[in-house]
Amino acid sequence: MKKWMAGLAAALLCCCAATATAELKFDISVFENNPNYKVELDEMDDTGTIELNAESTILGSVEDDNGAVVGSVDIVFIEDMPPLMRMDLYYVGTEWVFTDNVILKLADRRYTFKANRNTSVSGGMIYEACALVLTDESIQLIKDMIDSNNFTVKMRLDGSKRKVDGSLDFDKEEVTRIYNDYVASGALENDFSLIKTVFPCTIK
Repeated sequence: MKKWMAGLAAALLCCCAATATAELKFDISVFENNPNYKVELDEMDDTGTIELNAESTILGSVEDDNGAVVGSVDIVFIEDMPPLMRMDLYYVGTEWVFTDNVILKLADRRYTFKANRNTSVSGGMIYEACALVLTDESIQLIKDMIDSNNFTVKMRLDGSKRKVDGSLDFDKEEVTRIYNDYVASGALENDFSLIKTVFPCTIK
């Protein structure tokens, strides 16, 4: 997690070295002392995470592949940046995908996320971890799930080695909870223009 945040922070700093920092809007009291969350903040550098106490909130199935996908939804803090809601997906299998983009489709709307990917090998299995950053635009995917009461989305891991198709099932109660609390915190009132530049998501 710290490696992911360090990489994101470095990328953002390259894009905004001359950009003045605006006052961030976020009411953390929505999450503090809330039994549904685990809040970890480093007061020395204003980084950290807010995680749901529930286990994996995303369970995936894949087609014509011996791998598996699991994941979670959380909120990450990076110094001087808006609190970011993200989806962390973990692919486990025997053949690399080298995921560059993750495509998610719900009803007639398709979201193509640039994937921030880390890879590792353990016990004869390969692991690909992809962080999908949600902005004030791409978070519409979560809202659409809630509004339609449909928490299953089509998925494609679009890699330089191959493509893996399947679906993701989101935990209705937990995903709805963190989305509603994130909105209530005022986080979406911040400026996400820089985040959208560094981690683009194409919506069609």
